[in-house]
Amino acid sequence: MDVPVFKSIWIFACVAAAVVLCAPEAHGAVAKITDVIPAPARVEFHEGVFAIRVGTVISIPRDPGAARIARYFADLMERTCHVHLKIVERSNGAPPADAIVFGFVGVTRGGPDAENYAIKVAPGGVLAEAGDVRGLFYSAVTLWQY
Repeated sequence: MDVPVFKSIWIFACVAAAVVLCAPEAHGAVAKITDVIPAPARVEFHEGVFAIRVGTVISIPRDPGAARIARYFADLMERTCHVHLKIVERSNGAPPADAIVFGFVGVTRGGPDAENYAIKVAPGGVLAEAGDVRGLFYSAVTLWQY
């Protein structure tokens, strides 16, 4: 087994254990929302909900790393929630409505803030942005934990 697959399996096992250990009965509903791995540096609560359903689109930029993360997220959702998501590579146009949008922000790739990420949830979709593929991976895992 090569190292990247082993790391992915180990990370998945840790996340799965954390989800089981963070039951709302033990910590309360608010603690459950913020008790994710990796721990967010800041959380802001706003009105609105976006329901991920069978056929929800994951919109990604033309980037092999983003495609890999989207496939990983879609696979997690399929295996753990039985929800099949559709991955669509977007051109320079606007991302589709009612979608999960993965993207990169203007942080220098490989720079000190490149692993930072933000997830914005609104009734019209989810925006998960990061400075590089590592941050995009962290955003996908955090989103999956919800």
